[in-house]
Amino acid sequence: MAYSAFLLIAVGRVGELVPGLGSLPLAKIAMGIGLTLLIVKWKRLPELSAITAPFSRTALAMVALAVLTAPFSIWPGESVHFLTLQLPVIAAAVIMCCKISYTWDILRGIMRTLVVAAVAMALAALWSFHGGRADSTSS
Repeated sequence: MAYSAFLLIAVGRVGELVPGLGSLPLAKIAMGIGLTLLIVKWKRLPELSAITAPFSRTALAMVALAVLTAPFSIWPGESVHFLTLQLPVIAAAVIMCCKISYTWDILRGIMRTLVVAAVAMALAALWSFHGGRADSTSS
């Protein structure tokens, strides 16, 4: 439930839909609760299957590549910002998802949460649209 709440808040940007929630660190709170529960129940969860080993090695190689190429980036400030703020959150979310998704029922729940989060994100985009052409502030 904590992981689903994190996905709904982080992916769906619920803080943008509900006025006043944007200033609260809801995603960090949900991630903290989820990580705490995961650490407490770590021994009771099943081991990762052998089929996930190549995926985890590839993910670790991608993280190492991101860290090693950051000094040569065109935007070094953005790269350091990503490495210090976003990469740890992504890594924690992936580790949580891999560890808790050991049955199809749990995977279905995660997929349903992602669908609800995508609908919430689409509503936020439609709500903030005022016509004209869309532009971005950073790459």
